[in-house]
Amino acid sequence: MRNWKRQAAIIRKLHVLKERLSGIRVFDPACGSGNFLVIAYKDIWEIQSEIDDRLKIERAERKSVIPLANFYGIENRDFAMEIARLSLLIAEFQSDEIHIAQKQARLNVLPLKDTWHIICGNVLEKDWFDVCPPQNGSENCICGNSPYKGST
Repeated sequence: MRNWKRQAAIIRKLHVLKERLSGIRVFDPACGSGNFLVIAYKDIWEIQSEIDDRLKIERAERKSVIPLANFYGIENRDFAMEIARLSLLIAEFQSDEIHIAQKQARLNVLPLKDTWHIICGNVLEKDWFDVCPPQNGSENCICGNSPYKGST
């Protein structure tokens, strides 16, 4: 009886962790072509996949709980900003192919998702709270390499 209760508690905790993953928002204030955002997306998907394995969810029944809308960035060059947006879309597709059934991954790729939280602008002049406003129930993570030089 105790073992059953322990298993039920573990399953509840895994579901809570999976829900928590869906609320993680990643912000790279100087995102360039989006490398840190892509790595963060793939790593969070990897964690979700481990949770799904432990919950014994079949690959055909899996679905990402990580919305691309949770990824934010600022880049001062238009072309690099567009590459960052495209890189996130590609990362989503590649991760889906790895972690869910490939047929389902191909169905999920279209229509393309909104990646407009990656904006063009000067990171030193933009108010970061305008780009990635605080949201109840979400955890914000700031990552990346900043272009700053000393105290200026």
